[in-house]
Amino acid sequence: LSDPILLQLTAAAAVLRISGLSRMSAAAASTVGSRLCDAFAAGVAAVDPESLVRRSIELLSDVQDGEVLRLRIRSSAGECRDFDVAGGVGFVAFGKAAGGMACGLPLARLGRRFLGGVVLAPAPTRAERSAGLGFRLPDDSGLASRIRVFEGPRDNLPDETVLMGSRAVSDLIDSLGPGDLLVAMVTGGGSALLAWPRLPLPDYRAATRALSTAGFSIAELNAVRARLDAVKAGGLALRCRARGCQLAGLVLSDVVGDPLEVIASGPTVPVAPAAAGAALQAALETARLRGVDARLPPTALKLLQADEAAAPAPVAAPAVANFIVGNNRTALEAARLRLLDAGAPGTRFLAAVVMTTELAGDVSAVAERVHAWLASLLRLMLRADAADTADTADFPSLGEGDAAKLAEAVAIWRAAGGSGGIALLAGGEPTVDTTGALNGVIGVGGRAGHLALLLAERLGRWPAETVQGRPWRPTVLTAGTDGIDGPTEAAGGLVDSDTWPRAAARLGEGRCRAALAGFDSHSLLAEAGGEPPALFQPGLTGTNVMDLVIAALHD
Repeated sequence: LSDPILLQLTAAAAVLRISGLSRMSAAAASTVGSRLCDAFAAGVAAVDPESLVRRSIELLSDVQDGEVLRLRIRSSAGECRDFDVAGGVGFVAFGKAAGGMACGLPLARLGRRFLGGVVLAPAPTRAERSAGLGFRLPDDSGLASRIRVFEGPRDNLPDETVLMGSRAVSDLIDSLGPGDLLVAMVTGGGSALLAWPRLPLPDYRAATRALSTAGFSIAELNAVRARLDAVKAGGLALRCRARGCQLAGLVLSDVVGDPLEVIASGPTVPVAPAAAGAALQAALETARLRGVDARLPPTALKLLQADEAAAPAPVAAPAVANFIVGNNRTALEAARLRLLDAGAPGTRFLAAVVMTTELAGDVSAVAERVHAWLASLLRLMLRADAADTADTADFPSLGEGDAAKLAEAVAIWRAAGGSGGIALLAGGEPTVDTTGALNGVIGVGGRAGHLALLLAERLGRWPAETVQGRPWRPTVLTAGTDGIDGPTEAAGGLVDSDTWPRAAARLGEGRCRAALAGFDSHSLLAEAGGEPPALFQPGLTGTNVMDLVIAALHD
């Protein structure tokens, strides 16, 4: 259990201070690569969890004893709802960004109407502690004494500290009643930090480990979690309904498509019994086919094979309401607008288009798709007819809707005179299958770095075409918004058409090929050089809305 007053966390607003990647003005970014880094910083700042919560909650009435308190909560899409609170307000926050979100609540203004809070966050790393980024909870000792902070594991396996924190959440809910409001702040990583297991902790950990290493989809994994863990699939909402209090879920999404029932296993989103049962049966069949059921503890199997009567029942509105307060699109839009700021000569962008927020699937297929965007873009720029669209027959990797968005980008570029670059932005979370690693040895790196290396290899063969008499070159930044890419201190990579040839000249083509085949992106990008460096290290951010990909074509 940590000091209940001081919560160590990293906030997105502080990412620039950690790494020295200061938020430069667009004019000061002297290279296209630095412009992309600056856009990434703007995107991360836009999903700073503390700022998101501050923007999402508004007190519409004075906080007076005996008076009904009215709070307005607003989603990132502008949807809002007013909550009338005759009693008091409590909160729980869990996940990677829990600390930052908790700091955004207007606790000082609530005063005696604040009933208490629980924060469950991953234990800070040595780097986080040494960065000195402690955010103090309220200076008012009366408020601070009502907040409990628990530092859980970083390995996604609940431990005794998680159970202590989860019991504190249960105790807080039991103290609430009709007229009260619980604000639940939900972020990625919350599944491992809030747990009410229905079986002994060692068995729960063993079952979680077996399932998480078996290649289950997130939907299948959540279906099993919902039966083993009473808080998942709406368990928090059910407890609030039993106490008669209102529940407002503020969700920072780290999942493609923002499905509320998936993020942190959906503790504020009850699932209908029929749907829960069908999903569970599908997951059990997958477990049987993959032999996972043989590795599950008997206590887990007994729960999973029980009848479906225990499945959560729907919770009727208006007791529960959930709000997406930030997501991948929030970050992408901020990055896009940043790129359109006037830049130094040679770094200006006339068009910046968000291609998709749903990059998913195998990372190699994602690399093919991003490369197809750039290749199609160049071909469209070479054509005289402004009405042309990308030829999907030539680029089968293009996704649905890609051709129209590329044509839109080129139309904007032409209308602006064609004297600047074009940027294509995307977000999501590709997957990496390391089973084919060279000689069975897996190197150091994560999905964003591997995507960057795959793109570097493809861009190394970029054609020497000219548009308006000038050669046009690609540059791509791929990075995780949490500042971490796999088990490394980097977030991803920044590559262009020179990265692979430069690395091959320095290290040898064989070394580069071996790094690609062995999933050793971190090591190779670190040695590839470049300005800014190919290994992108913005620092820890304290937030997470999946990955950003910013691809640019420039002269």
